Amino acid sequence: MSTPQRLSAFLFLLVFVLSSPIVAQTNASFEAISTAQGLSQGLINDMLQDREGFIWIATKGGLNRYDGYTFKTFTTDLQDPNSISSNAISNLLEDSKGRLWIGTYDGGVSVYHKNTGHFLRIMQKPGDPAGLSSNRIEAAMTELPDGRILLYPQGGSLSIVSLPVNDKPSITLLQTPENRTVFTIGKDNKGLIWVSFTDFSIYIFNPTTLGFELLYDGKHFTSLIEKTGKFFSAKFSRGLNIHKIPAISEELIDATGRLQPNSIVNGGNGTLMIGNHFPIKPGAWGCNFYDFNGIKAGQSMNGIYARDFGTAVKDQNIKCLLLDRSGVLWVGTMGHGIYKYRIRNDRFSPILPNISIRRLTVWPNDRIYVQGWRGVKLLNAAGEEQLSPVKSLVSEYTEVLQAKNGDYWLYWNGYGQLFRYSAGLKLMATYHKPVDPTETEQLQPIMEDSKGGIWLCGANGTIAKIDPISGNLSKFDINIRQYTGTSALVQTNAFYEDRQGIFWLGTEHGFARLKFEEGAAPPQVKWYKNIPGNSKSLSYNYVSWFMDDPIHPDYLWISTKGGGLNRMQKSTGNFIYYTNKQGLPNDVVYGIMADKAGNIWGSTNNGLFCMLAAKKNEQAVFRVFSTSDGLQADEFNTNALAKLSNGDLVFGGVNGINIFNPKKFLRPPLCPMYLLRVSRLEIKYSHLAIKQRF
Repeated sequence: MSTPQRLSAFLFLLVFVLSSPIVAQTNASFEAISTAQGLSQGLINDMLQDREGFIWIATKGGLNRYDGYTFKTFTTDLQDPNSISSNAISNLLEDSKGRLWIGTYDGGVSVYHKNTGHFLRIMQKPGDPAGLSSNRIEAAMTELPDGRILLYPQGGSLSIVSLPVNDKPSITLLQTPENRTVFTIGKDNKGLIWVSFTDFSIYIFNPTTLGFELLYDGKHFTSLIEKTGKFFSAKFSRGLNIHKIPAISEELIDATGRLQPNSIVNGGNGTLMIGNHFPIKPGAWGCNFYDFNGIKAGQSMNGIYARDFGTAVKDQNIKCLLLDRSGVLWVGTMGHGIYKYRIRNDRFSPILPNISIRRLTVWPNDRIYVQGWRGVKLLNAAGEEQLSPVKSLVSEYTEVLQAKNGDYWLYWNGYGQLFRYSAGLKLMATYHKPVDPTETEQLQPIMEDSKGGIWLCGANGTIAKIDPISGNLSKFDINIRQYTGTSALVQTNAFYEDRQGIFWLGTEHGFARLKFEEGAAPPQVKWYKNIPGNSKSLSYNYVSWFMDDPIHPDYLWISTKGGGLNRMQKSTGNFIYYTNKQGLPNDVVYGIMADKAGNIWGSTNNGLFCMLAAKKNEQAVFRVFSTSDGLQADEFNTNALAKLSNGDLVFGGVNGINIFNPKKFLRPPLCPMYLLRVSRLEIKYSHLAIKQRF
């Protein structure tokens, strides 16, 4: 048999189904994970992402579980029969019941029950005919349709293990065709069980009859090949030549985040093509694509061999690969740990790099007015720069609002003047010292309410309201110092009108509920702040943003710069809060917005988060995004967020802005199990949160 044929037979049955393919990025960047980060050993035999999102890693130094930040290593304990049977882990399988099957080189199989944390050992024991026929499980394991596990103890017999819940295992020994020795086992995307033997023959195993049907005799295929489809090899045990991850363009990824099935085609002359962009040549080692759709009975393996996906790191031998549900490629090596490749690192598209954003405001027709520390920009909804009609009238220190009727309102804090211009830039009115000026460069809130009134906030709780029809200005002073107890300057960080017409004013000393009556009468004021020892009070006094709950009208969300995210029940004034302990990426939350599905998105000092909409009494689940997902930076800014009429969200930070459709990042099948980290579970004040990091 020729060398390419032997290599093909050696590799191709160690497969993942093409339903979870690997796609590669151009200019791949990677993150190295080694013993320095807590990995127990650098030789990686297998990797698996379980249904909860944890990454399980098989090494010869124990079983590792990785939550995206830290490792937990499971090793054998001779005094504990509930510990794992061996530290030399060969391969992994999660069954349909969520149990983890761990094959070892010298300890048979251990089955990990996540609910108890115990391992059940299934081993060869002297004098026990019900045990395994060998303790070396080197070949891959696979689950049969009825939940039983097919595995091969090296030097023993091909076996089926049945393990009912809370029951003892039972083992059925199988007779292989002509007593052939099993090389490995795999399952294709049609549910067929493939068994490869050391003589290069391949059979399809029938779990109902326990019989075998010949697929490939080591030289030619039988007619059974016509029932198979496309395959993807994800396990192998030979070294690779040095290759870079090939450049497969983003357009080859479909709406589910998976490689398009028709993107692999026959390129002729024994080659395959991916999307007609990248030739896959015969004869290379490694992680390979195979397409059996065009193979007929009587043909050999010669037209099927595919080029590998290597790493950009020199002198590494790839041992195993994993594509997790967040689109991250994990490359396990033979001694050098793991390399993580961000396959889709441009999901968020940063705009306006090198500009630190002070405020984002949405003008009519979804134009985004961007105020930075070094100039201003006007963008359309696609992020393209437009000519600003007020460019000659403003600076980065001018507070600018375009009302729904097209009028422009410009406030110069340094001069203490508010100007009103028509849509045609005709000066219509000037208001002198409408509010008390601040002594800092922080922009104060200016907004249009639900009835068309224009509101401007100043220092120490001064507020101005202008009736755009009459042009009359009403000034209110809520005497904020009597509530804060400070004589220092108090600035307004947030000003918000809720669905009931109540206004909310946030400062660094807590926040106020303001109920205005018709006319110029002062508002009714109720102050909220942190009360030490009271777990139902505001978690932190520095308030940065308000938002009505998108589902429950009695809930108000309050973001703080140090105390995480608060939810207040308006009718009772009681708070619950979410911090880093409950899943937030950081306790400094600059602002929050709800998407059309009711999910809450927020910006922090450590990336963006999405708090998934939950039904009553359901746990809160956070998804976390960082610069590795394409954010402008991990650090965002106060007042730098806006929502467009089409549902797109805009967040700004220290290095520009991101405009994105939130539905894109939460779409099936990546939801609800689209995660890299599930950890930090904590019950507090009857609410539970889960953090998921990508």
